[in-house]
Amino acid sequence: MLRFFAFKNNRQNYVHDVGDFMTEYMETVSDPAKMNITFDYPAERLIFERTFKILNRTLGASAFAGTNTQGTLVTRFLSYHYEAFTLGLQPYLNKIDPYDDTAITKLKEVLLSIKKDPTFRKYTTGGGKNYPKPLQQRIEFVEKKVGKAF
Repeated sequence: MLRFFAFKNNRQNYVHDVGDFMTEYMETVSDPAKMNITFDYPAERLIFERTFKILNRTLGASAFAGTNTQGTLVTRFLSYHYEAFTLGLQPYLNKIDPYDDTAITKLKEVLLSIKKDPTFRKYTTGGGKNYPKPLQQRIEFVEKKVGKAF
């Protein structure tokens, strides 16, 4: 949860060390004396819940799974997929009704095609991906693909 909010609300300050980045974000939003980042708990909670409701309805336990070279989902948690999909959905969050089966089916197809896309696989596998540019690339990749559908 902290990773989601830190990257969603403070991505512009991310450099490389995720642990330090999340700690600094948490300290900043939890200390009213030094709070230079606004955190609206009720609104953020709704965003978080909607994001994960949509991902659960589309891909379930495979939401943050990768694919093997044959394009088959491999159920394991990949942090790069977590970042890409949770943050890549944000511009369209209010356009996707988590209870509309047609929209969910359409989104599921889009998300599965992203996971199998060779460019996305390049953005989410191998070393050197824990920097701002690759982070932005994988989020924008998801944003663009979802944007074409919604």
